[in-house]
Amino acid sequence: MIECNCAYCGAVLEPRMLSKIPKTGLTFCNHSHRAAYFAPIQVACKCACCGKDLESRSQWRISKSGLAFCNRECCDSHKKFKRVECKCAYCGKDLPSRIPSSITKNGNTFCNHKCRSLFKQKRIACKCLYCGIDIEPRVLSKIPKTGLTFCNHSHRAAYFAPELSDRMSGFNHPNFGKRGEESKNFGKKRSEETKNKIRGKNNHMFGKKHSNETKEKIRNSATTEERRDRSLGKKNGMYGKHHSDVEREKMSDRMSGKNNSNYGKHHSKEVCEIIRQANLGREHSNETKEKLRASQLERKIGGFWNGAVDSIVNTNDYEILHQEIRHSQKYIIEWREFIYERDGYKDFFTGEISNSSGNLVAHHLKSFSIICKENIIKTMQDAINCKDLWNVNNGVTMLKKYHVTKKFHKLMRDKFGENIKASDFTEENKKYVREIIYPQILKS
Repeated sequence: MIECNCAYCGAVLEPRMLSKIPKTGLTFCNHSHRAAYFAPIQVACKCACCGKDLESRSQWRISKSGLAFCNRECCDSHKKFKRVECKCAYCGKDLPSRIPSSITKNGNTFCNHKCRSLFKQKRIACKCLYCGIDIEPRVLSKIPKTGLTFCNHSHRAAYFAPELSDRMSGFNHPNFGKRGEESKNFGKKRSEETKNKIRGKNNHMFGKKHSNETKEKIRNSATTEERRDRSLGKKNGMYGKHHSDVEREKMSDRMSGKNNSNYGKHHSKEVCEIIRQANLGREHSNETKEKLRASQLERKIGGFWNGAVDSIVNTNDYEILHQEIRHSQKYIIEWREFIYERDGYKDFFTGEISNSSGNLVAHHLKSFSIICKENIIKTMQDAINCKDLWNVNNGVTMLKKYHVTKKFHKLMRDKFGENIKASDFTEENKKYVREIIYPQILKS
């Protein structure tokens, strides 16, 4: 047992075991004396803005800068008017005024982290050894081990080999006028390390542009015919080679749609006339004609295209007959136009009006293909004699945006079957199509 005294009031306490005494060796009568002993020191304060005397505060409530304020307004006004004008210590750019507490101890301010890091690096004043012009100070790591610095690569080359430019320019260059297999470097490829050295910011031309004088020299260095002769036949680097299918797809993606430089543009009348004159007298080969006919069938070209379907090749008889019926005068004028006029050029189910008939579709309530199969239609004459095919009560007007997928036909068959007519549709049926089927079509 060890005798103890209260560290706050000095009163003698009962002897305590060594294990009951804290490591600090401080003992107290009770918890209130302990709290009073460790309580923060009270400091007399004044408002740093208006100078008004404030109640003494504990040292914990005073900021690190030692400033105290009456209220929030005094604090804001002090920060507003007690600002210091600053400049970037690296580039000298004027910066917005700052609060003194936000400035570092050494008094340096910077635009951004890049300026800060460059300022910290040690820089050395340099001169070009070829022309003697002062160069911007450089980081020690950017100076070569030889300690030689130059303005640009041409001065460096001229310093080490004054006659190098004469020996390697024009006709004296070993690869001058050579292309393909004749070139000294034909078949050689750069390593990834070499590519990285001359790529992006490492390239000496990065961010630079040719002057107008240099552009004029390049333009006059060789005529168009000379450049074309250099790339003809075996002189061309791609002579005897072909792009792979993968590469062709990549090239197509790069040049299609909005990526194409001519996207949204149109030829002028003068250019169109030049193209027309250039193509006069030319004829497509038989293979090209067959390809064009097949592509026209796949695209389902509309309008009054009648009779041309008979000459299309590489398609089955049903597709040919199908197209011939749909592009016949009887289908377009007597059946489709009658349905449009009957419905007032509006969507049968929603009543939406279309500005042009090109946005409308005449929908078969009983599928067109099922009618052909049930009536065994094999020729155009069979189609003309079939009454079910031209029954106007089997068709309704719809907008194209609702008639784009096969899903619509399936939903209609599941709900109403194949034998429903236009006159059989009630308001409830129309509401079902309008509120349930149409939203599913637009989502898909």
